[in-house]
Amino acid sequence: MNSSQAMQDDPTTSSADGVSEQTRALARRLSGHMGLDAAIQISTENQWHGVVSVLLEMRKNSKRARP
Repeated sequence: MNSSQAMQDDPTTSSADGVSEQTRALARRLSGHMGLDAAIQISTENQWHGVVSVLLEMRKNSKRARP
């Protein structure tokens, strides 16, 4: 299995925004392991568009949570 096959969303498990729980889990693991900015960079370089969208959402939410 190549990286593009691994990143395809399974329509049976996708949320209302079209991103699967597997994609969300990968985004959380990547950001936890290497930090949000590095995870965004790596995901962008690998063209993991779903993961990038989740990571950008995470960044937006974390900025919103700060006072």
